[in-house]
Amino acid sequence: MCRTYAETLPAAGLRHGDRIANLFAAGELYSSFIFALNSLQRSPIDLVQLPVTGSAPVEFTLTTMQDFDANVVAGFPTTLCRLAAHVVAETGALPLVRLILFSGEALYDDQRALLAEAFPNAEFRSFVYGSVDGGIIGTAVLGSDDPRVFRSFVDSSVPEIVDTETGRPITSPGRPGRLLQTDLTRRLQPMIRYPVGDLAEWVDREDGIFRLLGRADEGARIGPVTLHLDHLRAAVDRAGVVHNGVQVVIRRVDARDQLVLRIAGEVQDFEAVRAQVHVISPRFELQAGRGTVAPLEVEWVGALEVNPRSGKTLRLIDERPC
Repeated sequence: MCRTYAETLPAAGLRHGDRIANLFAAGELYSSFIFALNSLQRSPIDLVQLPVTGSAPVEFTLTTMQDFDANVVAGFPTTLCRLAAHVVAETGALPLVRLILFSGEALYDDQRALLAEAFPNAEFRSFVYGSVDGGIIGTAVLGSDDPRVFRSFVDSSVPEIVDTETGRPITSPGRPGRLLQTDLTRRLQPMIRYPVGDLAEWVDREDGIFRLLGRADEGARIGPVTLHLDHLRAAVDRAGVVHNGVQVVIRRVDARDQLVLRIAGEVQDFEAVRAQVHVISPRFELQAGRGTVAPLEVEWVGALEVNPRSGKTLRLIDERPC
């Protein structure tokens, strides 16, 4: 997989002689650092890779980038923003950095503003679109200025975009739907029409080019953490909350993602709900404690929002800017 993906690195904007600070996550069963490490080692262009990891102190990361004249930075947007804030505070800017490669999360306008201040000469590009379950789903498209546009791995997978209500395949461009992935290489655990959890639209179906439009309703991506909607509802139930429904809302607060549980019912025990959410996702508790994501918020409402066309309750509402 890494060897195949390495052939697409020039489309992501890499050039001969680039010095790349690899800030992706390592350890705790995360694969992003190892994937980036192996892919960059197999690159068809000559590169220098600095294996820093995203868990390194920002002081060490900045010093390493300065010592080795790093001109490319790769990592999760939250990791990159934490570094950018330190760069602005300590040195003002790193004008040598020409390319920022992000993956694992969407990149929002407030994050772009901070990154542009720290790295004023940098272009923003997506490193890869994929998941642990789905593997590589899409790669950068050469010449595209939109980091949400990807080309599917047509030789090893079959992507589909289906209507959110009927499940029927969408073939026309510009029409949103849920993205499904079928992997043609896995044999021990076949993956057929797997819902990757995102909404997308076709740009050029014949060429396998699509644009991501945000999260679907299988899971909520909060910064670098994914929480399954059914697990969140179960957490509310285990907290002993009496309710008439649960709705998950994602917002941007102080340049951070925030998870909001909107519960139909009377005001009850917030701390019990938060404790159960931390039980189902210790990683969310960790990232909230670090300030990477905003703390959990619970809203008690009389009624939940519904789809105006079908009248069905919306399980997930993403209020973040596209």
